[in-house]
Amino acid sequence: MNQRDERLSFKTVSGIDASDQNRRNFARLSWQCRRGMLELDILLQGFLQREFANLDTEQIQALERLLEMPDQLLLEYLMGRTIPIDKEVVDIVQHIRSAVNHPS
Repeated sequence: MNQRDERLSFKTVSGIDASDQNRRNFARLSWQCRRGMLELDILLQGFLQREFANLDTEQIQALERLLEMPDQLLLEYLMGRTIPIDKEVVDIVQHIRSAVNHPS
């Protein structure tokens, strides 16, 4: 089963309906994307709206780690002024920047 099939499967190992779990993950991440800076709100919430369905488990985990960062550092990462140490966080930052610069 490929990663996309994993996201679309109806049952998870725990027996919870995957669509319910995805809705809860989306709602939780959406709340975490609400920041103290309007610029971050726009970037992060727009990204989540457009790209959440395409993110795999590792990308969601990297996004969660990114959202634990303080606003000022998060802005530095998203503006490309500072590069995160965590490789997966680097990848999700690049994904966000790419989605913002080239919306589908």
